Amino acid sequence: MLASGVKIQYAAELDTAIQRPNQLAVSYKSDIGGKAIWYNGATLTIYDPTHRVYASTAAPDSVDAMLTEVSEKKNLSIPLEGLDFSDPCKRAYGDIQRGKYVGINDVGGVPCDHLAFIQQNADWQLWIEHGRLPLPRKIVIIHENNPAQPQWAAVLSKWRFNAKLPASLFQPNIPKGATKASFMGAKENRR
Repeated sequence: MLASGVKIQYAAELDTAIQRPNQLAVSYKSDIGGKAIWYNGATLTIYDPTHRVYASTAAPDSVDAMLTEVSEKKNLSIPLEGLDFSDPCKRAYGDIQRGKYVGINDVGGVPCDHLAFIQQNADWQLWIEHGRLPLPRKIVIIHENNPAQPQWAAVLSKWRFNAKLPASLFQPNIPKGATKASFMGAKENRR
């Protein structure tokens, strides 16, 4: 929200690769910056290309445990991290106060079951592909506890399963000359 009261919207693109149980790679590029994230089962590394700075920290040995720990102990969230957990629905159930089936609506030419939910700090909607492969196709979140009520929306596409992913995808690729920093409150990862 601008000082004038005008709401503005930024765009971003996110690519996520997961190799269960303990590898994750995220490439996030937006109008206001970006991040590259690598998790290899032992270390989490985040690189900020705009500021040419990166940080690494030891991490638990599963994607679920790593996501939980960095959220709770380092106040760090990874874009769309809720979908990276092995059972994303189970995680959402505890916070839902009410929900409603809206109907079948279109997302990019794909018929989807449209669901709407209310929880303590946010209202959110989810569109799930209607048919034999129920993949999430769109999500919209409105942060009700913020006076500006920012809205966050994502269209999910190009799902690929059982793809052979190279091990190098989950190893940090930090450009020469980048500055090393540390996570607040984290012990430096020594090698």
